[in-house]
Amino acid sequence: MKRAALVGAAGAMLLGLSGCPVTDDYYIDAGHPLSGSSAGDTNGAGTTTGAQTSGGSETLVQGGKDQAGGGSSPAGTGAGGNPAGGSTAGGSGVGAAGTSDTGQAGDTGAAGAPSCVPSTERCNGHDDNCNDVVDELACSSGMGCTGFTLSADPNHGYMFCSSHKNWAQASDACAAQDMRLVALESAAENSEVAKKLDALTNDTDVTIGANDQGMEGHWIWDGGGQFWAGNQYGKPMNNSFADWINGSPDNYQDEDCGVIHPMTGAWADRNCAGTYAYLCEDKTP
Repeated sequence: MKRAALVGAAGAMLLGLSGCPVTDDYYIDAGHPLSGSSAGDTNGAGTTTGAQTSGGSETLVQGGKDQAGGGSSPAGTGAGGNPAGGSTAGGSGVGAAGTSDTGQAGDTGAAGAPSCVPSTERCNGHDDNCNDVVDELACSSGMGCTGFTLSADPNHGYMFCSSHKNWAQASDACAAQDMRLVALESAAENSEVAKKLDALTNDTDVTIGANDQGMEGHWIWDGGGQFWAGNQYGKPMNNSFADWINGSPDNYQDEDCGVIHPMTGAWADRNCAGTYAYLCEDKTP
């Protein structure tokens, strides 16, 4: 009886060695470096720590798959690995559940960059305080203000107000929102802003940040630098963008402040004491 058992065991061993498939076959590959190992101990026999195989040059394989997360982390965090990606230090494994959430205040996205940095909510067409509500209680109904953004830069906001103010009053109203009268610095921005304004108002003039109140012919943006020198025969400064209508700026009747025509996007100079609807923008680029 004992002899029969020994013969049977020997036969099973021969079958395993001859390459016949066995349900739970185990083998040791002594010449293959550990692809999913961490930079851990250097035990040449190869050891496993928790769910991570470490050190050595041996790989323990069960049924052709890594033992208990040796090359991949089933929970997305291998020993010494990356919680967001599930890969182990120095390894090539990927965690099955290695994902990170986005969208809440202060959260980080998959690339590790903040998805939203909370700030005071303003009337500018985007969610400053990161609560998934845009412009709540920030737009003054009394001044007829509306916030919007442009497709090219959804994080840069604008505020259009239909109430009529002179240039100084409009600049102060923008500053109260931590904004400034708009500086239109490219043809693309100017064109898209004009389309937005044309949809929001029937006014023919909307105040922008352009002015030469400090020095005649020295046209600057509200809180910014010079973009134009001279009158209608002048020139842009430092390759700046400008879109004056023919004949402007001409300083007719002491006109030192600029407006934009929503239907055309062209600019004209007006007396700074005149009252018009106005357009603000975020101070930050």
